[in-house]
Amino acid sequence: MAVINIKKGFTGVEAGGDDRSGTTTECFTVLTDPGDSQLFSWPISDGVLTIPAPGTSHLTKDWYLSQIPHVAKKGPGYFEVRVPYKTPDPFDEKRPGEYEDPLSMPAEISWGDERHVVAYDKDLQDPPKPVVNAMGQPFDPRLTREICDPVLTIDRNQAAFDPDDKLAYQDTTNLDEFWGAPLGVARLTRMQARSVDAVTPYYRAHFEIVFRVNVPPGTPEGKAWWRCILNQGTIYKDDAGVTQKTADGQLCLLAADGKQTTPEAPHWLYFREYKDKSWFDLGLED
Repeated sequence: MAVINIKKGFTGVEAGGDDRSGTTTECFTVLTDPGDSQLFSWPISDGVLTIPAPGTSHLTKDWYLSQIPHVAKKGPGYFEVRVPYKTPDPFDEKRPGEYEDPLSMPAEISWGDERHVVAYDKDLQDPPKPVVNAMGQPFDPRLTREICDPVLTIDRNQAAFDPDDKLAYQDTTNLDEFWGAPLGVARLTRMQARSVDAVTPYYRAHFEIVFRVNVPPGTPEGKAWWRCILNQGTIYKDDAGVTQKTADGQLCLLAADGKQTTPEAPHWLYFREYKDKSWFDLGLED
């Protein structure tokens, strides 16, 4: 905000103060660029006069402390600012009028979980046992199990929020290490913000990041969020490389070269569903 001029108006009782009750008030008019809104960050000054930040001692009555200024917009780039003062209460733990800038408050961090169902071809025995019937055939449909992924939630105050960031970052996976997680393990699933009208206006931003740490054994590095599909079909290549069809259209397991394979050596196909992106500019690890 570009402050052009500040003028001081009436003070004391005329401005709404009362020395008998331990209060006084200063009144100012402020001229700024016409396009500016009520986005003051205290203190403000035009180089000559200064409107103090909350918790500042009065210039001539230092037993008074300023409270949060009241701002009224009177026209384009024209504001009236009233600064109330009051005497300190000796029983208060913090100074009256002491203002905590919302942008200086630390982010709130919490952890939860997200459950989802995955199919698997080997159990958790040691060594793992293929999930097949007595004839060595995989089950159709495949067996599934429920697993739990950690969810990191970050709530913080921001000076601004660009909706384009939501389009650019939401539903991307981490390109760089994030909270100790390697490439492609964390996914930014939710990114929200709401504006808060305060002495220092700000946005309350909300981020949710899911860590896909419970992946099937053998998942390639960086592909925790890729779609994983068992390579199978009704067409395969024989040992001579000739395309054949299975009897009665039954599914058979396929190797990477299109030939048949066994349940002990299944081949998985991976398809990207989310793009990797650096989240450095979001400052989520600050």
